[in-house]
Amino acid sequence: MVERQRVEREMERLRSTMEREAAKRGLYHPVVIHISQQLDKLHNEWNRLQKTEEKDVYMMRCYPYEIREAAIGSCMNRPAGHGSGCISCIISV
Repeated sequence: MVERQRVEREMERLRSTMEREAAKRGLYHPVVIHISQQLDKLHNEWNRLQKTEEKDVYMMRCYPYEIREAAIGSCMNRPAGHGSGCISCIISV
């Protein structure tokens, strides 16, 4: 139970960090993706711990706001013929 609580606290900390970074950099920024992958690993660890305890369910909180970002390919500075799915456009959002 103590280990699961530690994982839950770390998940909440990473979730908060990911939200802040996504708001600043956009959802597809490499930093945000890396944090998301770390969070995925913690979710997997939490699931393993949950199976061993076989009780309680961790409820994700709902938040009244959403993260907004520019659409992929909306970069107005790209040269002619530049593809809208370019990683440079995605990262620079």
